[in-house]
Amino acid sequence: MQVLWHFRKDLRCAKVIDSDLDTKELSKQVLDLFLLSNEQHAKQDWKTVLLLLDIKEYTNDDMLVKRTLRKNLNEEIRERGINTDTPVVIIFNCSPADFPTNVRSTDDVELTMKLSPEERKRFDQKKKELKKKYNNMSQKFHAFNIMQGGFKKDDAEKLITAEMVEHIEKDTKSSSTRLLSFLALINSYVPGSHLLKLFCEDFISRSKQPTDEEIPKLETIMKPFEGLIITYSEGEQEDQCICLAHPMIADACLKILTEHKLTRYDIALDFLNSMVKEKESKYEKMCKKIFITRLETGQGKDKFSRLILDIIKDTDANQCIPLLEFALELFSTDPHYPQIIARLYCIMVKEDNKYEKAENWAKQAIKRDPKKSDIKDTLGQVHKHHLRNQFKRQSLDIEVCLGITKSAIEAFEDEEEAAEVESEDNTRFNNSGSFGFLQVCSVFHEMHQKNPHKQQHSDFINDLRCKVESRYDFFEWYLAFSRLSLNKEDPDYFHEDVDECYWKYFKQREQTDEATLNEKKMKSFGGLLHFLKSDINVLKQYKSTFDNTQSDNETQTVLYILANIILSQSGDPCEKAEDLQARLQRLWLREMQDRSPEFYLLILLLFWADEAPPGITNPPNLEMCVQETVNSYKRKYQKYLRGRYLVPLFFFRKGKGLRRLVHISKLNQMDLELLTEGDEHAEVECLQRINGEVKNDMETDNDRVFAVKDGQQIKLTPHNPSSVCKPGQVSFYLGFTIRGPVAFNIRYEEKSKEPNEYSEYVQTLNVCLSYAYNEEDRMSRHAKDLQKKHYDTKPKATCSNLKQPGILVYVVHPEDGDRERVIQQNLLSQCMFFPLSSKYLAVEEPDMEEVSGMDSSVSEEDEEVVVYESCLEVGRPIRRELGVTGSISAISEETYPNGLEFNMPSTSTSTVISTSSGTDCEPREVRSAVLRDLTSLSHDPMMVGLDGNGSTE
Repeated sequence: MQVLWHFRKDLRCAKVIDSDLDTKELSKQVLDLFLLSNEQHAKQDWKTVLLLLDIKEYTNDDMLVKRTLRKNLNEEIRERGINTDTPVVIIFNCSPADFPTNVRSTDDVELTMKLSPEERKRFDQKKKELKKKYNNMSQKFHAFNIMQGGFKKDDAEKLITAEMVEHIEKDTKSSSTRLLSFLALINSYVPGSHLLKLFCEDFISRSKQPTDEEIPKLETIMKPFEGLIITYSEGEQEDQCICLAHPMIADACLKILTEHKLTRYDIALDFLNSMVKEKESKYEKMCKKIFITRLETGQGKDKFSRLILDIIKDTDANQCIPLLEFALELFSTDPHYPQIIARLYCIMVKEDNKYEKAENWAKQAIKRDPKKSDIKDTLGQVHKHHLRNQFKRQSLDIEVCLGITKSAIEAFEDEEEAAEVESEDNTRFNNSGSFGFLQVCSVFHEMHQKNPHKQQHSDFINDLRCKVESRYDFFEWYLAFSRLSLNKEDPDYFHEDVDECYWKYFKQREQTDEATLNEKKMKSFGGLLHFLKSDINVLKQYKSTFDNTQSDNETQTVLYILANIILSQSGDPCEKAEDLQARLQRLWLREMQDRSPEFYLLILLLFWADEAPPGITNPPNLEMCVQETVNSYKRKYQKYLRGRYLVPLFFFRKGKGLRRLVHISKLNQMDLELLTEGDEHAEVECLQRINGEVKNDMETDNDRVFAVKDGQQIKLTPHNPSSVCKPGQVSFYLGFTIRGPVAFNIRYEEKSKEPNEYSEYVQTLNVCLSYAYNEEDRMSRHAKDLQKKHYDTKPKATCSNLKQPGILVYVVHPEDGDRERVIQQNLLSQCMFFPLSSKYLAVEEPDMEEVSGMDSSVSEEDEEVVVYESCLEVGRPIRRELGVTGSISAISEETYPNGLEFNMPSTSTSTVISTSSGTDCEPREVRSAVLRDLTSLSHDPMMVGLDGNGSTE
């Protein structure tokens, strides 16, 4: 919070106060804050949002929340069309102080409970400043002092004074001691939590005996521990909150309390009975974190919550049962409490009938939520543990084991059905049912092998073979195409248990376990990929099985082509890329429906990596192929691989044909990190950058990455969606997942600094002409103003043409009413300058009522006085468009002396020049007549083009 306060002026700081908030709604609120969603704020006012994501849970779901939030933020940015270099949001992820964190990517910065030497110096300096400013009061800044001391437990324990210990010893059942124990419990196991002051006062009033004395205030009751407690207000709520000053102080208090005959079990039970009861809705989340939520470790999750594990450590697992049973009654609809009791009986309790009790509790949990697959998993796990326990006994009752096996298989199959229909929103597919099924089958097969009467249950074993194979096939592509996350692989036992179960059921006599698995892996796409990570020589031995592949069998052809690609990775002899392309082309032309993603993947790999040979006249359309790959993936795999990281199977490197493909296993760890986590300046020497473009996708109206291949615009998936921030030319490394092509390490390319002759010429010409235009316009205006000033001092007259064709004489009508005069053209003064801006170039229809000295009976053969306008644009000839009437209107386009070209509109307009007074200089109101014959216009310097021919080209 201090970080947010420090940057409050430079950034727009916010805190997520509800960790269960929908990430889509949260992303909208973040963008609203970035833009302020207010029209009165201009673009310059956009400011980065500093967002504190405070998820106070001992889980690893923060990664899922961050990933989903990041995805939704990118979508929202694209939907709103935001294109800016300003970062939209910086996310702070807040975890409990003892949460074991790992830096997962180069973009993450870890804040740990450890001071660097530089931080220690700054804290020491700050402590001196506080002591100087606040004197002895600075000793009560407990959180700061604990941080400054390096987060030592001793510093927190020293804050528990002798007077406090004496008060606890004197009466462990007093209201003050009990309230302290409640605060120590929640602040120790749920750091950052609090109790409402109103509820604490209610607790005090219920704890006091009914007397006439006034009930003391909370501050009076808690005075012995006032140095450890802080009171504050949170958000908009009016009621105040109370908590201990630091989680390490809570740990110290809990230690003192347990040393004085107050066990964690006693405190937790008293807390449920005194504070939670009748206020369950207020404490539901807090209790779930205390009793249910398991801590994530490097090897997976703990078996139970920290409190339960501590109680088991202090006493035994049996003492946890009544505590959880009481919580179960308070939260009567939550399935997790009976589930945790079932797991306690199954794993920790040591009783003869513990599996029967565990089964009953697991069934109660299912009854509370019959649709949730992970709740149903508990029943199957109870039966699996029961079966393993039976297998360890010296006297093995195969009939009992058979009954347990059937119950376990039924429970896991029921879980599988529930997982199939569960919502796909922000959740991973639950594969525990399929994995548990294989584990149970593996244990029972081993039991069956030790049974002297094997034939007794051989039919049951044979029935299981088909079910085992289908689940093995599932995990083969599941583990080949994906993993848990970018930097987290599935545990080793996962692969081992799946393989072990398969060879137990399908191993032939005198066949090794490895040979059984290799024979199976030759028959699937995911299985063949396995040989890239193991022994390629095994594939060479089995290569003969692919040589007789039928060309019209799509499945066999796909496996044959993949086998050749795999062999090419180690430099072994393989079929030429042209021949493999021809095989795929024949299948492509059949236009079958519902093809597999693997088929489309091979089309992309072969036809993108190399040009189609001359023999293929109609190669596959890669743009269409990418779309079909995505559609096929959605049909077959999306439901099962959601929430998992799709592994890039191949990348493009420098080379031709199959040598251009490189499998991910052939890249070293540093190259992989540069590809997935490096910045845009990262270079992977062994791979080749592909040029592309980020532009608007018409289907989604969002910016997408496109690659250009043989004139086709091929849509790609960005590995890091946030790297697609604006339209422009980009380059990237091209990888392929089972979903299609992926752009890795997207880099926006700067515009080339090498001169382009034509574009540079046009740009320079544009600048020069614009400058000339502006200068001429300025000079014309200046000359016009001088001429107008000179004109306004002379007598005014209006002139009109006589009705004598071919004679250039005019009748002049003075404004002062003097007699008219007939004057030849050369005796009249010319208006030499006209403004060039568009304001003065519009030609208007004459207002006949304002035209002075004009006879309505003018014949069509007569010449009319006109105003001409000039045109000055880059890329087209400079022309004068003349408005003419009479015989001149028959001329449409003619060349005059000096090569000057005139464009005469077929429908012409004439503008009569008036000498009426006024200040504006519109064409109809120019202050003197332009009286020239057409031949004189050819000598006008304004009409000469850049090349002397009236053209800029």
